[in-house]
Amino acid sequence: MSINTHLYPSLQLTWLNCVMVLATLVTILLVRKGWRGLKVVLHTDHLNIHVIRGGFLAVGTVLVFIAIRDVPLPNFYTIIFIGPLLAVSLSGLFLKEPIGIAKMTALLTGFIGLIIALRPGTEGFNTHSIYVLIAACLFGATALLGRFLGRKDTALCLIFYPITMLVVFFSIPVAMEFKPIAQEHLFQVLLTGVFTTLAFFCNAHGYKMAPIYLIAPCQFLQFFWGTIAYAVISNKLPERAVVLGAICIILSNVMIIYLQYRQQKKEPSP
Repeated sequence: MSINTHLYPSLQLTWLNCVMVLATLVTILLVRKGWRGLKVVLHTDHLNIHVIRGGFLAVGTVLVFIAIRDVPLPNFYTIIFIGPLLAVSLSGLFLKEPIGIAKMTALLTGFIGLIIALRPGTEGFNTHSIYVLIAACLFGATALLGRFLGRKDTALCLIFYPITMLVVFFSIPVAMEFKPIAQEHLFQVLLTGVFTTLAFFCNAHGYKMAPIYLIAPCQFLQFFWGTIAYAVISNKLPERAVVLGAICIILSNVMIIYLQYRQQKKEPSP
């Protein structure tokens, strides 16, 4: 279920989702912890890194909105998913989480599956593609910082600070072209906000509990689940290339989970 972005600016819908995430987070904390508890849960010794992470996320989002209309969707997804690959590649250097050849091969299998399914064309790589590439790099850096902060701060911190920055960062441009939400679209807006909130909570807990090479391949699954949803809604079977790509993506995730399981089995118990 989605709202036609021709009816409302994409930035406005993104801003509304962020407002709902922030409102839900603060409400839950106030009910459970009160004002003092809110201060304790959101305390961090790394506010500057949270600000940098939020800034990367905000700038990357703006670049995506600028480029998305001029870059074909297959090309866009192919470029933007360089972000997870970049984050995993640098995790050994910055996070001391070496991935190894086997896991990197599994991750690349998922990326290859994405390319097979989307079949990006060279005619779609234009100057706006550079914006998408920069956004992918910023999102990769956001993932690295998220994993770094996840070792030190609460999952709620990982959500609160970047979302607050997005709400503040986008408030003025959204206000300049704000379109009131029609009553028949309110339920869709609320439902999208609920799903977005759940996604942020799951994502934050993932950064706290798992190495980044386990989190990154899950982003490829966006394409897999999107394909299934499209097939159900449109009642059309996907093309062979899409099915082959989806199989590669599934194999990629299964391989990484198996490799991680085998690694943990070899490690001595504490």
